[in-house]
Amino acid sequence: MAAQQPNACDRNPNNLDFTRVAVYERSIRADIERVWENVLDWEHLPHLHDSSFDFIDLIEAGAWGWRVHANAQRSATIELVVANARSYVSRSYAHGVQNAEIWTHLSPGAATTAIRVEFDLPNVPEGKQDIIGQRMLDLYARLWDEDESMMMERARRLQESRSRDRSVTLGRKDDLQLPVTFQLDGREYRLSDAAGELTVVPTLCPHRLGPLPEHPAADGTLTCPWHGYRFDIDTGACLSPATAQCRLPPAPVVAVEGERVIVRS
Repeated sequence: MAAQQPNACDRNPNNLDFTRVAVYERSIRADIERVWENVLDWEHLPHLHDSSFDFIDLIEAGAWGWRVHANAQRSATIELVVANARSYVSRSYAHGVQNAEIWTHLSPGAATTAIRVEFDLPNVPEGKQDIIGQRMLDLYARLWDEDESMMMERARRLQESRSRDRSVTLGRKDDLQLPVTFQLDGREYRLSDAAGELTVVPTLCPHRLGPLPEHPAADGTLTCPWHGYRFDIDTGACLSPATAQCRLPPAPVVAVEGERVIVRS
């Protein structure tokens, strides 16, 4: 399937009486590959942007873009469509009636991407354009701040080189300042003290390298703040979403030999 909106790559395909309420421009500290990855990543909306989206349920997604239900009643939808290599458009609908059209244009640099976002809304009350426009600017500043932080961290994690050693000596047990982060067999872990017992948890979500919590929740799970992927710390299985194709790596073995703490894969 593809976009539900006919002529989705055209401007204003429904011939609405739009008012341009605002234009948002900034430079994003991420290259265009990371930006496009983020644009097509609908899964992060209710997790990374939980202050802006409290419900998202996928209808359809593909290289063309994605379409989601935006409320629990499924009366609101958002459809994002890739228009070309440098532009995309998102349209929102309530009960099937379009109520916004937002075009974003991308200009790639060496390690940055300039964006220009144009907000077109129908039926803007007289005298309310500036107020509505400022709300849109404030919203998108927050969304792009959150996206930029995620994209920069993901790029850093993709580029870093991790130790392939299969055994690491962390030091004398009495001298360790816990928690301690270490690398083993190409992965990263965190050694902590849990009620007097040394425990190890992975630091990176296997989905897209998001930061996992320092300690498991009371039910023995770790949940990634980027996409909400939830893992059983004992088995490594991904408990949600049900369609996930990833799992946590096996936990290293922690041993205290003499006075030294050693971890082995």
